[in-house]
Amino acid sequence: MDPLSGAVKFKPGKGLDIKSADGNWSMNLKLKGQLLDEFVLPTLEIAPSRNYFFVRRMRLGIGGSIFTKDIKYKTEFTFAGQELNRRTVGVSGATAATMGGMVTSSAEVLQQAPLLDLFVEFQQLRDLTLHVGQAKVPFGRERTLSDSDLQTVDRSIDDVEFNFDRDMGAELRSTDLGGAGMFRYYLGIYNAEDKNAGNNTLGVGDFCYLYFARFEVLPMGTFEDTPVDFARTTPKLSFGIAYA
Repeated sequence: MDPLSGAVKFKPGKGLDIKSADGNWSMNLKLKGQLLDEFVLPTLEIAPSRNYFFVRRMRLGIGGSIFTKDIKYKTEFTFAGQELNRRTVGVSGATAATMGGMVTSSAEVLQQAPLLDLFVEFQQLRDLTLHVGQAKVPFGRERTLSDSDLQTVDRSIDDVEFNFDRDMGAELRSTDLGGAGMFRYYLGIYNAEDKNAGNNTLGVGDFCYLYFARFEVLPMGTFEDTPVDFARTTPKLSFGIAYA
């Protein structure tokens, strides 16, 4: 069988799949968007009501496997202005460096890079999967769910507090520790500089990293993390603890 003679399939909601015949090489292309209209009532009687209608998300995702089914990759880009906002940046100065603090400037950076995710995952060992690159820090379940799979328009407000968002780093993980279908773990170290940090980003090179650990027990068996169970499978339960 010619490994280059593969298949091309499209499925609504899943995107375009391109696979080699042996399955060792694959690529999935997915374009997703979301429009959002917000109507805001004023807290003061003299203030006018406001209405905001904008593109909340517009993303292109590319993922799959390379060389073997056990080496996965993913990259995702955003093109929505809401996610490419201009923002003030901090700069380090002589006094700040001496005192161990920071100086905040009024300068604005250009639009942020559109890159959201870029990582490789080596899954040869079930209990020691190596994940390297830029991605969401898997500290909480809600944040790691894909925005296209949410049951509501956006995540809950408490996700802002219990969330480390995307960062660059490496981690060891297993979604089926020991093969028992009851345990998961994540151990990792990240830059703690947010996504798309460079050598001119404040704090880079200071060895102030983000260390985190997460452990889960699933007494009723493993399951895929989804916000709603459309397939109506058997009941599932998860207990977890995380520290960062």
